[in-house]
Amino acid sequence: MTKPSQGAASPPIKTLFLRTMRGLEAPSGAEINLANLARLLPEHGVEPHFLVTVDPNRDHSRCLDLLRSSGATADTCAVGSAASFDDLRAARAAIARLQPDIVHTIDHRSDTIGALLRLRGQRPVVATFHGWTNWQPGSMRWRVYGTLDRLALSRLDRVIYDSRSMIADSLGRVAQAPHLRRDRAAVLLLPG
Repeated sequence: MTKPSQGAASPPIKTLFLRTMRGLEAPSGAEINLANLARLLPEHGVEPHFLVTVDPNRDHSRCLDLLRSSGATADTCAVGSAASFDDLRAARAAIARLQPDIVHTIDHRSDTIGALLRLRGQRPVVATFHGWTNWQPGSMRWRVYGTLDRLALSRLDRVIYDSRSMIADSLGRVAQAPHLRRDRAAVLLLPG
């Protein structure tokens, strides 16, 4: 992989990552991948920043410590209720403060926030889709969150999938997200 040239003519690409950790107390595979990615991005001309949605009644310190150990900034936004949009307000404030070049979402909640930001035209928004692993397949939550996420993903500029099966799962249900387009999808197969 070639590295972008660095210097006065090529400032780093500021990326604001949105991640919801409301249900997490221990790092998941996504947090481990994000921390590893955040360590590598600066050498490729990308300046990562994280805005992490947390539940004020849970201890998220292990997850946050992992992200911060990568050298990236990791600001938090406490959201006590799934019906709250405090994370949307925090994302708008972070965009105003950091002036990122791109917003990158990681999960169904942040995908929704990203879609709302995109509707307002604030920044290009990209998502990484890992699937819906937090709920029992076929359950009401799995169906509702999956449908909402497909609708959110269909409004973003690009969706990165970590496997061909994930792209098939998401794009295969076109009736639930008629605007989700294959030309906006990319598969990035990570080693290991």
